[in-house]
Amino acid sequence: LRFFEAHDLHAQLKVLETCLADAPDLDSTAIVLPDTGLLSPVLHILPQKDVNISMGYPLARSALARLLETILTLQETRLAAGRYHWRELVALLRHPYLKMLRLGPDQPLRAVFHGLEAAIRQGGAYVDPFTLPLPGGDDAPPSPEALKLAKRALTVCLTAYDAVDTPRALGNALTGLAELLLDPEHAGDAWERFLIDAECLFRLATGIIPALTAGRLADASLPTATLFALARRLL
Repeated sequence: LRFFEAHDLHAQLKVLETCLADAPDLDSTAIVLPDTGLLSPVLHILPQKDVNISMGYPLARSALARLLETILTLQETRLAAGRYHWRELVALLRHPYLKMLRLGPDQPLRAVFHGLEAAIRQGGAYVDPFTLPLPGGDDAPPSPEALKLAKRALTVCLTAYDAVDTPRALGNALTGLAELLLDPEHAGDAWERFLIDAECLFRLATGIIPALTAGRLADASLPTATLFALARRLL
């Protein structure tokens, strides 16, 4: 690593020009910018104008982050009897990551969750989804395999967080979600087709979860609000 002192943007660009002039092969050189506002000035000083520009995608704006936010909100608004607010439950059931889980060529959770959503809307403000019937579509009961998958999805998104009191416990709960979404029996080729989503899952599995489970405070007992604030900050 080499560090260069530069007192303003113009001095930084001057140093960058010198580095690029000394680069042995510009075709295999990458410039990584931490701020998109720097892109335009850098483009003006490049010796080669025909360059490839790849923009990063913030994890906090991803579909995965929306799923995690829904899960955390469900816990924050949960009643002690294991009943969850209906609106957040519906948001969970409608999330595409869960509905696309497969059994062979089929996606049975679409029909199962559609029926479960209808049942939730007929109840009160707070509902225990595990006590509601799980229809399978066309008024037919779901197959045992579909029922097992639906209960696993609800478990990793709801009850897995009931006893979370340390960063490690929170990381383990998130691991269960990642394992479900990455399960080759249920994911199919989804992550080969949705590459940004696959990258976000990779960041969850290799960045956020290890930060929770391997840190020096991993086994420290913390309030739920603190744990969830930590998870949101890591996202």
